[in-house]
Amino acid sequence: GPIDWLEATARVDGWRDAAGDACGPQVVAGWAPEDGYRGVDELLALDPGIDAIFAANDHVAAGALKRLVELGRRVPQDIAVIGYDDIEVAAYLTVPLASVRQPFAEVGSAAVDLLFRAMRGEGEESRLLPSSFVWRESAG
Repeated sequence: GPIDWLEATARVDGWRDAAGDACGPQVVAGWAPEDGYRGVDELLALDPGIDAIFAANDHVAAGALKRLVELGRRVPQDIAVIGYDDIEVAAYLTVPLASVRQPFAEVGSAAVDLLFRAMRGEGEESRLLPSSFVWRESAG
């Protein structure tokens, strides 16, 4: 995702924390499928042997899947792909996409609640909501 978006930097931080020394190269892109499509070429130029891609969102992952197929890379046998957001179409892609699911309704509700608390001068600045991993074929 774009480097100047809080959501994108938080996802990168989570990826780096989880992967530790196993982190590979990072490509900065947008949120659209064409960014994932283009990003595959950038990643492979940096490390032709990468075996997994963690995309900024499911749209980026879908673009990456298309480009990998065009390049003859098998998902997940040669390279695993994981998205973020678990959009409805993720389960119906040619290779069903593994993804991190966010509780969107709860996020919206918490944002409104925090806004009203701030307007009343109450303290809470943030709230951590649980996400979950949805395992599908693209993860291997």
